[in-house]
Amino acid sequence: MAPEAAGERRTGDGLAGAIGETIRGLAHFTFFVGTVSHPSIQRVLWIQSFDPHPTTHFSIDQDTGRIGFGTGTPTAALDIAPRDGIADLRLASAGESWRFTNRGEVMTLSRDGSGGEELEIRGRLDAAGPTMVVQGSVQGTQVVNSSSRKLKTGFEDLDASTVLAKLAELPVSTWRYRHEPEGSHHVGPVAEDFQALFGLGDGETISTVDALGVLMAGLQALHAETRVLRERIEELEGRAPTTAPTAGGAGGATARAAADR
Repeated sequence: MAPEAAGERRTGDGLAGAIGETIRGLAHFTFFVGTVSHPSIQRVLWIQSFDPHPTTHFSIDQDTGRIGFGTGTPTAALDIAPRDGIADLRLASAGESWRFTNRGEVMTLSRDGSGGEELEIRGRLDAAGPTMVVQGSVQGTQVVNSSSRKLKTGFEDLDASTVLAKLAELPVSTWRYRHEPEGSHHVGPVAEDFQALFGLGDGETISTVDALGVLMAGLQALHAETRVLRERIEELEGRAPTTAPTAGGAGGATARAAADR
């Protein structure tokens, strides 16, 4: 059988050495299976439809072991190129399956049948909305907020006493999230009230940075008021009589004189 009939792959630039087997499969698609070895390109094992659509490629780079779906030049251990703007990977085990989906601006993780995405990852530093959105609780040993002065700008003085007054007006109650079972309880304000009083947030979420900042400012104002009251109490105590007054006599006169000073 001639080399072309056996499936040898040739291109207009004289690329040679692609030897494989031509298989005519279902729906009259023609596939090429072979090894490309040429000084100008890397060695790649191809399983490719001759359909010019690039997403038909499946390739294994024999030098690096990288696997490509939709690409003949994989750049990662597993490289999945998008088709119709979406690249996804499904992992199944014990009757459950999870799906990683890359839609370009958003990367999602979802469990099949859950009704939506459990995790969304967007642009860095909130470039396209929140960088990460989790539909549910996040558990860990601690949450660390970046707070260096090097990362911040637009500093303005804050009237802590005004913050304390607004904090006293903020409704705080117990409640539960709608998806939680009966008996669940949390304590705190709602985002709408927090935004209305302090002008912070979007009316749907409360930043832990803002919440802690409001509490710290309120505590500073409370401390200042407490210090003033303490000084006033000490002043009044210094003016208090040192001897209990009596009905007449020198003791009563001494007490009255001390009170008049």
